[in-house]
Amino acid sequence: MRRLLFFLIFLNTSIVLHARYGETLEQLETRFGKANISNTRSVADVIYYFNKNGVTITAYMLNAKCEKISYNNPKVFKDEEIMTLLELNKQKSLWIPLSNPRRFDGKKEPIPKKCWQSEDYRLYAERYAVYISDTLVISSKVYLEKEQEVEKKTKETKEKEKNANKVEGF
Repeated sequence: MRRLLFFLIFLNTSIVLHARYGETLEQLETRFGKANISNTRSVADVIYYFNKNGVTITAYMLNAKCEKISYNNPKVFKDEEIMTLLELNKQKSLWIPLSNPRRFDGKKEPIPKKCWQSEDYRLYAERYAVYISDTLVISSKVYLEKEQEVEKKTKETKEKEKNANKVEGF
């Protein structure tokens, strides 16, 4: 009986927690309630935060659709919960676990605990377990490409500023 109760609680939590890649703000707010808007500068057009069952869900929007989503749990997710979140976000593809965890955004640190990519290469997932908290980040190829494009432009701008003639026009 106790096992059944725990399973039902887990099932209910899993169903309530999932925001999905590709959803609109309206769909996200239907699932979680009113969004909190972030002032954080990002590649995203806008970032929304939701809190549900102790988990912070962050939705990164591009062109009014969720192209990156993170689930941050102050406790450690169970492997079944991670798999449920991956399953709910896979769309029509399958997740392929990668044997060599790495970041898909090209950054060096921190190294994720586990990584997956969709078999159609449209989605990438990274799991970070730090001390007693746990985060699952799911990014679309579109978001990662936009991130790299912005990073390249920022680097080029800094390089131009560095090489600019400081006394020109005196």
